[in-house]
Amino acid sequence: MARHERTTKDENDPSLRGQRGIGILETVMGLGILGFIGIAFLTAISTNSRAAKTLDDRATAERLAISQLEDIKNAPFDSTPPVEYAVTVTTPPEFQITVGTSVIGTGLHEVTVNVSRAGQPYFRLKDYKVDR
Repeated sequence: MARHERTTKDENDPSLRGQRGIGILETVMGLGILGFIGIAFLTAISTNSRAAKTLDDRATAERLAISQLEDIKNAPFDSTPPVEYAVTVTTPPEFQITVGTSVIGTGLHEVTVNVSRAGQPYFRLKDYKVDR
């Protein structure tokens, strides 16, 4: 009686001899690498989001200070002590503005606009108001 060997096409292909399928170790290593890349990507997105928020807050504080300073420069010059200028700019709830002045000389005031965020100093702008 003749004996028939059962072979598959892959067993006869010389380019595939000694090759086996992907094992559990390779699968776990691949998933680990993908997980590491995913965590790094999410961390980068989180950092970028925080940096964008900080930059946006800084730009808001700068715009508030510039607007307040422009309002002060457009107001009439007041030489009677104590020299005080009112806050005229409407701020978002988390920002506060304070204005400080000092008389430098006759017809010259140094004006400092401080912008705070959540009670912490955040941005300061100094300029001069001249009696013209």
